Amino acid sequence: MKEIFKAISFKDFQPVEIYKKTRGRFGMRFVDLVNRIFRHNDIVAGRPGQQLASGARARIQGMTSFLSAEEKRKEEEMLRKIKEHGLKLCTKEKQEEMIKA
Repeated sequence: MKEIFKAISFKDFQPVEIYKKTRGRFGMRFVDLVNRIFRHNDIVAGRPGQQLASGARARIQGMTSFLSAEEKRKEEEMLRKIKEHGLKLCTKEKQEEMIKA
């Protein structure tokens, strides 16, 4: 069973095809298929918030010194708000909203 899950890439995720192809060899159960789909959806729902937060964090750390103090403060404040928004998107409630939408 672990070989099947390790071989799957998220871009080409075809759970029904995997179920059909592995039925005889590995005996993948329908419960395993459903669990895999839910795990995949959970990961996909959390990605946008994680990417947004990590991108803002990286830009804050990589800010250049040739900005004026006022510009730097404004930029940091904006990026901090973006980071907080990204982290809020990672909550279960927000993920459920995105899936429903």
